[in-house]
Amino acid sequence: MFATIKYSGLITKSRALSARLLTPEDYDRIISMDSVVEAIAYLREHPGYKDIFRYADDDISHRGQLEHILAYSLYRDYLKLYRFADAKGREFLAFLEKRIELTLIKSSLRAIYTREALPRYTDMLNYLDRHCNLKLENLYNADNPASFVNALKRTIYYPELSKLDLQAKDIIFMIESALDRSYFRYIWENKEKCLSKQDAETLTEIFGTETDLLNIMWIYRCKRYFALSSSYLYGMVIPYFHKLKKSQLNALIECNNVEEFAVLIKKTAYDTPRSPFDMIHPEMTFNKKMDEAYRNAVKQSPVSMSVIASFLYERTRELDTLTTAIECVRYSLPADEIRSYLLRCKPDLAL
Repeated sequence: MFATIKYSGLITKSRALSARLLTPEDYDRIISMDSVVEAIAYLREHPGYKDIFRYADDDISHRGQLEHILAYSLYRDYLKLYRFADAKGREFLAFLEKRIELTLIKSSLRAIYTREALPRYTDMLNYLDRHCNLKLENLYNADNPASFVNALKRTIYYPELSKLDLQAKDIIFMIESALDRSYFRYIWENKEKCLSKQDAETLTEIFGTETDLLNIMWIYRCKRYFALSSSYLYGMVIPYFHKLKKSQLNALIECNNVEEFAVLIKKTAYDTPRSPFDMIHPEMTFNKKMDEAYRNAVKQSPVSMSVIASFLYERTRELDTLTTAIECVRYSLPADEIRSYLLRCKPDLAL
């Protein structure tokens, strides 16, 4: 009962914001467009995006610019919840805010290589500087990996980033992995401090599943695309375990190729007859299992902070799916092919 009273306002607010998420019909309309200009015009009329795209250029020329605009829309929804919350609710939201922060940092990293000029949003820059010790403007001005890492000196990410060889060929992948390791280390080390016992238990299942799956995905990609040593992989994985046993993780790291990986993954909790691991599209497996984890959390604790966490997760997923849809429109892909890409991002999307 106490949790119901404490969180009822925030839960109601998050459900109201959830009603503005894109529907399958919206995606069908977007992928039928002939140009990015038409897609942006459609979003300009949508309740969830009209304020963001009101002043945006009709023809957004680069993917990074689109990602950053959409990330700003996520930040604005987060801020609506933050302003609505009491002190305890704000403490919880500040804990979840790290995912939004991570999204913005990764967007800034990719802009170094595409040489895109990302849009500046003063309110977001000021908030992140004041609350998160994150000077996003410095990331915008970074023009190489060294200046990018230096811009994150005051943050939780720097200890991992400072260990990297910034001249390495696969430095973007390495930086993104280091950012994720830093994020999950923060989550695992602070969840008991920031959350009630019930919320900590619920979110341990969610974040534990995500940690396991990310480790599996990284190892799979390294075995398939990169010639990285086992010793490097041991340093790259997130050092926390949930349903994936440490011995199973070690076996995946030590295997010689994706064929051996496929045999080993069947012995884990993440490959079952009902939900097998997709070796062709592993990102679809990741998204399916994360969807299931959030659905179960909300079902088990419908008046807990898992409802708010689930909404912010859905918004983050929507950014990825929408970016994919608009980029496919940019390159004039057939609608059926676009649908196949969208299903990898959001497997439960009935198109």
